Amino acid sequence: LSASALPLARRLKSLLAGKPWTVPKGGRLAECQIFAPERFCPTDAQAFARLGELLATTYRQHAAHVFIGATGIAVRALAPLLVHKSEDPPVLVLDGAGAFVISLLSGHWGGGNELARHVAALLQATPVITTASDSTPTPPIALDLLLRDAGLLPVDWKRLPAAQAALLEGSQ
Repeated sequence: LSASALPLARRLKSLLAGKPWTVPKGGRLAECQIFAPERFCPTDAQAFARLGELLATTYRQHAAHVFIGATGIAVRALAPLLVHKSEDPPVLVLDGAGAFVISLLSGHWGGGNELARHVAALLQATPVITTASDSTPTPPIALDLLLRDAGLLPVDWKRLPAAQAALLEGSQ
């Protein structure tokens, strides 16, 4: 989202080409596209005029998204496009220095937390993962991951948070 982020975007693109991420729903993420505002877009990136318009046409076309810049910009640009964690592709946000990799959306079901750890390892950065089942001292299994990895879908997504909370709190 800024000209100063381009070297990090290029570095990440190169690292992912060498060590692709395995997408939970199948396939591998090895090929990346860099998008940049048209006011400074280099020849190795695709230009866009407005971030919201770009995302409206590309958000569901890609397995994952990485923003290099402010989390607030990503949140505001993505908000109108979000459907459900079972459908939204994972989104990461990196600070401009590449020191922190934030798993912003679809951390469990979409694999965003796994992708954040993968990207952090590639960049020698710190993954920032805030889902309760991943941030306790001895994390229990996340129920949605257990279901996803077994090839199952929750019958009622609305009941999943209460069941996960009961697991985290040690309730029966």
